[in-house]
Amino acid sequence: MQRDRFGVEPVCAVLEFPVSSYYYAVRRASEPTARETRDAVLKDKIMEVWKGRKGREVYGARKVWLELNRQGIPVARCTVERLCDTKVAHVRVNSQIGGPA
Repeated sequence: MQRDRFGVEPVCAVLEFPVSSYYYAVRRASEPTARETRDAVLKDKIMEVWKGRKGREVYGARKVWLELNRQGIPVARCTVERLCDTKVAHVRVNSQIGGPA
């Protein structure tokens, strides 16, 4: 009974908001975005490169970025830095460009 008064359709009618737009927004919020999907894949690749063959874990963000591009995985350096900064790996991120002033 309350669905007739407080359901999606009556509320959207009062707000003059299309019901289809509401359901589109709900579906869109439940699915991961393309960026989230790509980030999940890249995080795994970053960890593989960072750990390396001998498990040294010595690469910084720049070397990880270079190695990913060598492997044919096109990725921007800022993307690698952002993902490394999210504590996926304790990769050094040196954002200072040039030498000290």
